[in-house]
Amino acid sequence: MTGIFALLAVACGGESERSVSDVEATDGNGGARIGTDAEAGADDDSGGTAPGTVATEPGDAGPGGTSDSNGGTESGVVEGGASPGGGGAGGSVPEPMVGGGGSTGSGETPMPIAGCEPFALTTTSAENCHVEFRCDEGEYLYTRCMADGDSSLCECRGSNGFREYLFEGVSGFAACERAVDVCAEGEVVSIDGPRECSVSRSAGSDSCVRRDSCRRMAELADGVAAVESEFEATWCDRESTTSARCFCLFDGIERQYLIETSEIASSCDTVHAICGSEAEIEPKSDRECEVVEQNAEPDRCGIEELCSEALEAGDGVAATLLDSRRASCTATSDAGARCSCWGANGSLEFEVAGAPVTESTCVDALGMCESLDTLEITGDAQCRPTLQYADAQYCDATLECALEATIEGEPLRVYGALFVLCSPVGDGWTCTCTAGTNVGRLTIDIADPWEACTEAMARCPEAVDVQPSDLTSQ
Repeated sequence: MTGIFALLAVACGGESERSVSDVEATDGNGGARIGTDAEAGADDDSGGTAPGTVATEPGDAGPGGTSDSNGGTESGVVEGGASPGGGGAGGSVPEPMVGGGGSTGSGETPMPIAGCEPFALTTTSAENCHVEFRCDEGEYLYTRCMADGDSSLCECRGSNGFREYLFEGVSGFAACERAVDVCAEGEVVSIDGPRECSVSRSAGSDSCVRRDSCRRMAELADGVAAVESEFEATWCDRESTTSARCFCLFDGIERQYLIETSEIASSCDTVHAICGSEAEIEPKSDRECEVVEQNAEPDRCGIEELCSEALEAGDGVAATLLDSRRASCTATSDAGARCSCWGANGSLEFEVAGAPVTESTCVDALGMCESLDTLEITGDAQCRPTLQYADAQYCDATLECALEATIEGEPLRVYGALFVLCSPVGDGWTCTCTAGTNVGRLTIDIADPWEACTEAMARCPEAVDVQPSDLTSQ
């Protein structure tokens, strides 16, 4: 397997004193730098909030987009290892992979968090608030509340997961304080109440948009309810006098349709019903795929296809489901292929041994994403650092993890990401290990920031269940 060279950055200031030289780090195959001097100790502009910094408000989502409620980066995880505090940079080749065992973090009941006090106020007003709290044991909780009639709809993120709550008769900073009190308890609530939705529509001569904001609730106490929010959107643009191209976003999955219609204003409701149908719509024809772009060079290839499938949508509606799929591969130093594929069923980054890169290699890679339902992990995660940062108050790291697996019985190696975030507590550190939606927590009895982060990197693969990364979320 090819080595992925990466920059291990350490701040010049703080307690971590390391003298390292700059390294022009690439992915080993002529790719772009993974870390840069500017990235070490700087905000990555992804919108995530690092301890001690102030995040910007997320932008409004377009008709087909969703606004990430925490501004883009999952709280407690800093993309690319960006960290507060500034600092210089340095680099070295990552250490060999460290082995990982089974999961102990993802299935545990979240532990309560105590001693939370306001640490950074991003925004506060009479109706809204966005406050970061620092708690005992070096924990952080991020809260955001918005007016919802005479109530406040609040969200909270931390090492015990993501929560949403509705508080009656409270607003502004007081709502964020209520949210952190309830969120810190770490209670897991089963939300099985009825689904309630509010619908907004807009239409012009050549386009329409429909947005559905839905929620389920479970009462926790007088005036307090746990909330599960869902967002659905459909938007259409006129393709011709008799057709419209439409998109819908349901459960985080975007679909594209071509429908025969001359009435744009009603197109969004028509397609929304198709996307939201719980019954599977029968196809009228076999799925057909056409190559849009294809290239092959020595040691690399790429392909993109557009697929179509006519549907029996009912009520006289003629609709065609459109989806694109693509793949790219690069040769590895051991005569294998490192590939990424994207399709209607998901995405995957993987490596196949003994597969010289030719035009057909990328065609085969497309098939991997068509067969993700047969993916089986057969080995423990083997992880290595791609970025590390440390100072007196904070350290974080990013690891790339490889897992032996099979798809339709054929062996391959798939890749996932593991993020480490540590904060000082007493004479040691408390660390959070995050892999996708799985979270594990560690206590490190080492005073030095760099050494503590290094120890956490070695132990995190055993504290959390690492799974293949979904490339569509990166």
